[in-house]
Amino acid sequence: MIDFNAFRKNSTGAKPVPSPREIYLSLASKAQKLSPYPRDVQGEVWQQWFDRRSERNLVVKMNTGGGKTIVGLLILQSCIEEGISPVVYVTPNKMLASQALEEAMALGVAATLDVNDQSFRAGKCILITHIHKIVNGQSVFGVRGGWREILNLGAIVFDDAHISLETIEEQFSIKIPKGDNGLYRKIFDLFYNSLVTQSPSRALEMSDGAPHRQLLVPFWIWQNNLSTVIESLHPYRDSDLLKYHWPLVQEHLKHSHCVISSESIEITPHSIPVAMIPSIANAPRRVFMTATLADDSVLSSHFGVDPKTIVTPIVPKSAGDVGDRMILAPQVVDPTTSDEQCMTLARQLADEEKINVIVIVPSKQRSAHWKKFADDIWFESAVDEGVARLRAGETIGVVVLVNRYDGIDLAGDACRVLILDGLPDVRRSIEVIKQGYLLGSQKVTAQLAQRIEQGAGRGVRSIDDYCAVILMGKSLCAHVYTKGVREKFSPATRAQIDLSEEMASAVSNLSGVKSVIQGQFLKRDLGWVSLSKGRLSNLGYAPPTPDPLYIAIREAFDYAEINDYSSATEALRNCCASLDDKTGGLARQYLADYVNTYDSAEAQKIQRMAVSKNRQLLKPIAGITFSRAETASASQARGCLDFASTFQDGNHYSVAIQSIIENLSTGEDFVPRFEQALSDIAQFIGFKGSRPEQEGEGPDILWSMKNQQYIVIECKSGASAATITKTYCNQLNGSKIWFDRNYADCIGYQLMIHPSSVIETAASLTPGTRVMTFSKLDEFKETLRAFGAAMALKFSVVSSMEVRALLVSHNLHASKLFEHFSQPFQQGR
Repeated sequence: MIDFNAFRKNSTGAKPVPSPREIYLSLASKAQKLSPYPRDVQGEVWQQWFDRRSERNLVVKMNTGGGKTIVGLLILQSCIEEGISPVVYVTPNKMLASQALEEAMALGVAATLDVNDQSFRAGKCILITHIHKIVNGQSVFGVRGGWREILNLGAIVFDDAHISLETIEEQFSIKIPKGDNGLYRKIFDLFYNSLVTQSPSRALEMSDGAPHRQLLVPFWIWQNNLSTVIESLHPYRDSDLLKYHWPLVQEHLKHSHCVISSESIEITPHSIPVAMIPSIANAPRRVFMTATLADDSVLSSHFGVDPKTIVTPIVPKSAGDVGDRMILAPQVVDPTTSDEQCMTLARQLADEEKINVIVIVPSKQRSAHWKKFADDIWFESAVDEGVARLRAGETIGVVVLVNRYDGIDLAGDACRVLILDGLPDVRRSIEVIKQGYLLGSQKVTAQLAQRIEQGAGRGVRSIDDYCAVILMGKSLCAHVYTKGVREKFSPATRAQIDLSEEMASAVSNLSGVKSVIQGQFLKRDLGWVSLSKGRLSNLGYAPPTPDPLYIAIREAFDYAEINDYSSATEALRNCCASLDDKTGGLARQYLADYVNTYDSAEAQKIQRMAVSKNRQLLKPIAGITFSRAETASASQARGCLDFASTFQDGNHYSVAIQSIIENLSTGEDFVPRFEQALSDIAQFIGFKGSRPEQEGEGPDILWSMKNQQYIVIECKSGASAATITKTYCNQLNGSKIWFDRNYADCIGYQLMIHPSSVIETAASLTPGTRVMTFSKLDEFKETLRAFGAAMALKFSVVSSMEVRALLVSHNLHASKLFEHFSQPFQQGR
């Protein structure tokens, strides 16, 4: 046998390091499905990586379908041939690891799924694994301070790094379910009084078991009781509850968030202490491959990547290397289109075209609406098995996936039409808290855009692939088209949405949407294909702009880990001035957390400053200075018209108001959305809405009208009892006392939202209090729909006088609204 590799040595006897592109060209056993030459984007990325390969951290940004898996595998193969080993390719989940192995086999590159494979250990093949395998408290790669030997790696590639972040967060957190051996109740009782200081009504609701309520334990209370918490958790350290998490977080509890919800307790460090997994933290070469990551700063907070690396990513010359998508929103094209009509369209497309129509919904609850239209609904682990069937070529029809916006590959005929139904939900309690802190901020908008774009990318997995994408649900459409989400999408996705919106003028209704999808898009109309490709041809990648708050939080956390609190606080102080009030307030809350370790009085001063910037944050010990909501200076009609003018046209206005009405749904599962929607709807009818209880004290909702008049509202939209309880009555009475104390020169009307107008025998309400029963609520919602439709119809020409006439005729004028949509309470017998 002749060793042909020996002939690759140069004149000096040194073996040249082959670039990934050279390796690709030399792989003689590539599968026939692979091109003999790499794509331009792959070659461009490989060359940039090869020139910069000595840098420890590199970020590679490529669109979905750009051939990232092949790029990552051959980067690692090049490392092996350079003598840098062992090497690991990390995917977001087990299913994608198996698919990456298939890619390696098709390339003819040696790879394994077995971490104990001696070829891998010897640096002769690539280990392909998934993030859960490497990041857990019992990791076979070893944990700092653990009993397993640390596996030292030469190079590691994270494919779709942005998708792995959620798993990493979950692994570096402790979650204690409510019914677990009394541990939940023990910690709940320990912190209950501190929760009451933050929100008495919310704490009481949590104690009573009302779902979807959560509160953050104040950091000063958490730090003071940390030893008790550790003593409570310690006996469970080897149990199934904690053994995969405790080793990762036990040393990092001082600066952790503790969120107590009605369902569980979650404890999460401020940043991910990735050093607990030395295989990741110490690898001399780390490559993070991302596609639609809205903010690469999380690579700093989760992996400790230097911000200088984040601003100099490796990118192809063109950002237009994506599959063909026609992105349509029937409920923007025609705001009268119902959800059920969209579901019927899905059924028709699947049946008439004999294709798979994949629907992604945010929750099990939403999936129930699809039961009579879907062929199958897949939850959690069933998704992987189902996706394998689709990838094998099976035509199932309409398939609903619950909360799977990422981590699945539906190439080719596996998905020809994709429907995103409803706004994606955040899963973890701390994310719910943070989203509440930053509601309406650019950060929350960017996070939502990332989630939507991940979902929209499931059906196009190569540049030659195609998939129609339908956006469904008034809330989703309103956020994409009227609340700035579109501007946060990648250049390619934004271009595809812009093109689809341009052509929407020629598609006037749902029938037109169906016609263009069936008759042109799925039939691969050459005019469409040429137009679509042309719009993508000259796109470039937008320069990254790391979030200073993420960077500062990471820096502060790292300094605090070595007890350098001077540097930790300096990092946070330096970033505060450059942030807006909401984000800057949150930065100061983190700052106060660290200062509290050595100066509790100063920490409270900082927290008061934080709350002055963002009233959703933790209330300091001495409370906060009250700032009352003023009534409008202009007329109600003028306020209504001014707000309407912020929308592009009547259709966008209609979608926005309909999305808020959609969230005025009763039931325990909808309570947080209901309260926010009731506050938001005020703007559409010329009022101002606020949530005093969320800001520390007061009613759930306060509507500011005109001439120092207000409506004080307690929302019991989750109630189902036949009478209003004494507790609920006391809450509204307490809100009246709060109003009289802070608005002594004003008029306040008290309103309870409840299914019944009858109060318990032992209860009492302030005279003049009225109840919006659920039947009255339904009437209110229908009136809002009619008003919104009338405003949309006259949108471009309506005058202030005409708006006033519409408000009066729909009983939405301040002079009529309160009494028309409510009724007096009745005393029970």
